[in-house]
Amino acid sequence: MYALVTAAYRPSIDPETAVNAKWIIGLVTSELPKATVWSTRIALCKSIQTFIGNCKSVPQLSVPEDLISSLWARLKIVAGDRGYESVRTAAAKAISDFISWVDEHPEWNTTQSIIKLELPSIIAEETSGVIRAELTR
Repeated sequence: MYALVTAAYRPSIDPETAVNAKWIIGLVTSELPKATVWSTRIALCKSIQTFIGNCKSVPQLSVPEDLISSLWARLKIVAGDRGYESVRTAAAKAISDFISWVDEHPEWNTTQSIIKLELPSIIAEETSGVIRAELTR
């Protein structure tokens, strides 16, 4: 379901781009904390990557920073999942894409500052060198 929602989102042709972006972010941020099954967490991370890729096609897309900050908070939860390396790998890829996207938007400077403060501890706590490399990409 998550993959379908984010794959169908095409901000370059969507007349309700901002409204739908807010809805999608609301969906994934509400689902990530509830997702306890590893495959669901991976699916959500991949969906976030798809969403970000679609959003990057419209650089002027305006999304409130509180939603962006909420998405960061949820990605951190998944990055801290010590049960499955595959979940953390998916989270690291989503985080890497997320950081790249956020850095393109100076209006999200508060979130950029929060990421710079919190990312080093996420990297330091990670036991996998491959995942650490993805997080520092």
